[in-house]
Amino acid sequence: MDLTKNILFKGISEYDCGRMLKCMNPYEKVFRANETISRFDHSNDTIGVIISGSASIVRYDVNGNKTILEQLSENSIFGECLAFANLTDDGVTIYADSECTVSFIKYDQITKRCSNACACHTRLVENLFYMISLKTLNLSERVEILSQRSIRSKIMCCFNINAMKSGKNSFELPFSLSSFADYICVDRCAMMRELKKLKDEGIIDINRKNVKLLEQ
Repeated sequence: MDLTKNILFKGISEYDCGRMLKCMNPYEKVFRANETISRFDHSNDTIGVIISGSASIVRYDVNGNKTILEQLSENSIFGECLAFANLTDDGVTIYADSECTVSFIKYDQITKRCSNACACHTRLVENLFYMISLKTLNLSERVEILSQRSIRSKIMCCFNINAMKSGKNSFELPFSLSSFADYICVDRCAMMRELKKLKDEGIIDINRKNVKLLEQ
């Protein structure tokens, strides 16, 4: 994937993208599956763009419990929501789910206006804030899922959101069922029992990551 095709550069000509990238001087790095890509702490001063592969933003609490905060795929950007926060060690780490190529750009190369105050840099900052608004929307959906009181309600809330986004009753989960349990913060065995009940009751059909909501 060409970095200039990322939504961060939407509305900016190929020529201006080339000039800006020369100024920003991004660098690429390849990560193996399960390798740590980045940690959100006081030393993190970059925005990352997934060029190829997939990754997960994961948080471990003080007891070692794992929660998947977000799934990242090609063209995803991470780090921008935390660019303006003075975080210390919050236990948030990004791991590569598969072999992953990531392009890194320094925060201040994006957030600081150039001396010419050029229109393309203004558009870049506008795109950044648009992406933050999308992240906020995703977080609100996540809060809606986690606020459900039962495992069944969490599962169905998540499935309904995915179906609405795909525009149809069938869709593919962006992660394995094991990771799905971490995403909705429930015990995997209990979740698998509930999925079996939902399937037996004719509410859903599920085969690995492929889910279909059946008409009631």
